[in-house]
Amino acid sequence: FAVPKPIQQAVLMMGIIIALVLRGVFILLGARLIE
Repeated sequence: FAVPKPIQQAVLMMGIIIALVLRGVFILLGARLIE
């Protein structure tokens, strides 16, 4: 599928941000469970 360059980079950035947020949430939940 062909995606214009600017949109491609925006999607990539969103993906990275979402991944970081989800990772942070899972770390917090894990710490909560361990305690």
